[in-house]
Amino acid sequence: MPVDLNGYWKMISNDNFEEYLKALDVNVAIRKIATLLKPDKDISHDGDHVVIKTLSTFKNYNMDFSVGKEFEEDLSGVDDRKCMTTISWEGDKLLCVQKGEKDGRGWTHWVEGDALHLVRESIHSCHLNASLLPQFLILLVVTTYLRSGDLKHVYRCGYR
Repeated sequence: MPVDLNGYWKMISNDNFEEYLKALDVNVAIRKIATLLKPDKDISHDGDHVVIKTLSTFKNYNMDFSVGKEFEEDLSGVDDRKCMTTISWEGDKLLCVQKGEKDGRGWTHWVEGDALHLVRESIHSCHLNASLLPQFLILLVVTTYLRSGDLKHVYRCGYR
């Protein structure tokens, strides 16, 4: 059975976010604004219907979806792209796979203790050695939220 993600969650950390935005070629103005924000999450889910509201002083973003059903996600105003998105439960984690002009993107939400974690992942092809064989850089961003009023847990991660 999926974990209960319902609630209003306040951000307490957002590790690696600027590097992630740079790797996605997000323009510098939006990148600078985004790194200053501390958006909250308001999540409600009932069975397979989930609504995730990301709320900030700059811009709000709402996702309203059914788990397991592909839908077109319009991210104009976020990073100016559209993609086909499928979100599914993988054990007790909510897993998002986005397909579009920029492949290798998605995120995972899960609850650990009192904290809601969000990991955004982007996979990039690059050349890291003298033989010029393609390598892959996996850039992770880890964001941690706590239910409103409970600020005690910090979760850290970096590159892998």
